[in-house]
Amino acid sequence: INALRALGVEVDAEARKRGSLTRWHLLGPVPWRDSSPSVDPPFVKSEVIDVSQPVTLGDHHHEWGSYRSIEANGMLDLASIHGHLADVAVYAFTRFTLPEAQDVVLHVGSNDGYTCWFNGREVGGYEGGRSYVPDQDALTVAGKAGANNVLLRITQHGSNWAFGVRVTRPDGEPISFDE
Repeated sequence: INALRALGVEVDAEARKRGSLTRWHLLGPVPWRDSSPSVDPPFVKSEVIDVSQPVTLGDHHHEWGSYRSIEANGMLDLASIHGHLADVAVYAFTRFTLPEAQDVVLHVGSNDGYTCWFNGREVGGYEGGRSYVPDQDALTVAGKAGANNVLLRITQHGSNWAFGVRVTRPDGEPISFDE
């Protein structure tokens, strides 16, 4: 990706024009089980997330890592990053900017389950196992002028593991992220 960027090629440009959030910070994997999800860390309900600071969960210290989707649909393949694990979760954080306050729709696809927080408030999720398909769920949220935070906890039962988020206006028109 860095070599292409040096040549002036942004590998995520098309996905971003379609409203996909492609630039993520990941934390984990952390232990998780269907029957007893781990306790969420304090940053989950916060509007301020500092990805430069490590996070301690239980006896383990975790650093945020930066990742970019290179898929046309904005999917981030967690199995290619962390392997084919089971009974774990990853926290994924990103931020996008709106010029004015407006309702937006977060279109979420996941393999397997997820919980989504928008600006520190839980707005939806899916529990269980499923294959990734773009735009599986639509969550309407009130975006504010300026920076808006999206935090996901993506759970993993085993085998493939991925997620993607696309942002549109309520009429379905994508919000383009050219920044």
